[in-house]
Amino acid sequence: MLSFELLTGAAGLALGLGSYLLKSHRALSLTAAAGVVAWALHYALKDAWTACALSALAAVRLGFAVWVVQQRPRQRLRWTLGACVIAGLVAWATWQGAGSVLPLAATLLLTCAGFNARYERLRPYLAAGEVLWLLNGWYVGSLFVMAAAGMGLVFNAWGMLSDRADRKMRSEAAAARA
Repeated sequence: MLSFELLTGAAGLALGLGSYLLKSHRALSLTAAAGVVAWALHYALKDAWTACALSALAAVRLGFAVWVVQQRPRQRLRWTLGACVIAGLVAWATWQGAGSVLPLAATLLLTCAGFNARYERLRPYLAAGEVLWLLNGWYVGSLFVMAAAGMGLVFNAWGMLSDRADRKMRSEAAAARA
């Protein structure tokens, strides 16, 4: 029988993975934000309150990041540091011991990625954050979290390899023209 916990995990997984398929940055952000809200509910049902609160905060961060990446580098740095401090305060307020370290570290990495204007630089942060969410999924016993984080890790690894191949092709083309 399907429980609400399973439904929220399945919704988080479907919305999160579906967001990768969208072409529009706004549609991607809104779909990913809806997925993160589903993850927050899923974590609440598993009594993982730090992960729940940080997931809810991530929904706000996804919308806010669209504006932050358009700012100058110094302003982006200020917003990134401010968002990281807020995440730290949220984690402190919901602290449940060692199990709160993984979602906090993942949130800090994903905040740095989300507020980064250079796409090729954000993928390593995203991949590291996905590894931490994968470990957190194992810690709280959620196959849906592990599946979503594992697939996110694969997507980001693929993207890093693709970005590397593109850079190599561009440098070879530039060398051929010279």
